[in-house]
Amino acid sequence: MRSLLLFVLLFAVSGLSAQLSAEERRATSHMEPFAIFVNAKKAKEIQAMQGPNLVVIDVRTPKETANGKIAGAIEIDIKSPGYEEKLAKLDKTKQYMVYCYAGGLSNHAFESMKKMGFKQLYCMTDGYKAYKVATTAQ
Repeated sequence: MRSLLLFVLLFAVSGLSAQLSAEERRATSHMEPFAIFVNAKKAKEIQAMQGPNLVVIDVRTPKETANGKIAGAIEIDIKSPGYEEKLAKLDKTKQYMVYCYAGGLSNHAFESMKKMGFKQLYCMTDGYKAYKVATTAQ
């Protein structure tokens, strides 16, 4: 009985650990600096876990965001003049997740934000296109 209980406990703990990688658990536990690439599925999990502590940034153009975006995301068009100035005005102590349509532009924004001194960053590698599919698949 005792070994069965131990087995069940170990199984439960390993199941919880499998949800997020060690790097993601450490990053979300307190204010350690991090810069992590995540796919849309993982982004949804992080967004649900972090709630209002996570600021989501859509770097697509207004024309692109008119076709849909992640609820609550702020729009900072990476192609607009003054894009970096808009980023620089953001609170560098907050946690951010940046995305675009397919991942290319968000990677550029992610790298810019790291250089600007943002300490807690996620970059969605497969973008809104995959996020939308992940949302409708549930």
